Amino acid sequence: MKKAFFILSLLVCSSVFSQAQNFVLNINSTGIKADSIHFQVFDKKRDFKDSIVIPFSEKAVVKQKGIMPAGYYRVMADSNMLFELLISENKKQNLTVTTDADANVVFANSEENANCLAYNRQSEIYAGQRAALQKQFTDAQQTMP
Repeated sequence: MKKAFFILSLLVCSSVFSQAQNFVLNINSTGIKADSIHFQVFDKKRDFKDSIVIPFSEKAVVKQKGIMPAGYYRVMADSNMLFELLISENKKQNLTVTTDADANVVFANSEENANCLAYNRQSEIYAGQRAALQKQFTDAQQTMP
């Protein structure tokens, strides 16, 4: 009896442990039309390569057995980028993302990705302001004698 209980508890613990070591990305999208979702990995040189391709669904789930290596990833709906994400080592790899046709992206349970997204948005704002100031400066130089 004790042996059977030990084996049963070992099986339950091993299944829970193996579940915890898998990568799962839940994507909730509204207003997006596509045929497939491409989960792409940055090849550490200059481009992204497809890692996982699944059929499109408003509630899509990207899964991989085992943990995903740390790196920079991108999720595409056909050829349109939905969002980019970071995966770091030793972090939980069960992520939930909500996105819509207006390019609004919300990471529900990933603080580092939410911070990265806010940083990228702010960088775009600063780049726009810099371009406007550069144009204003160039125009002023051309009007001065």
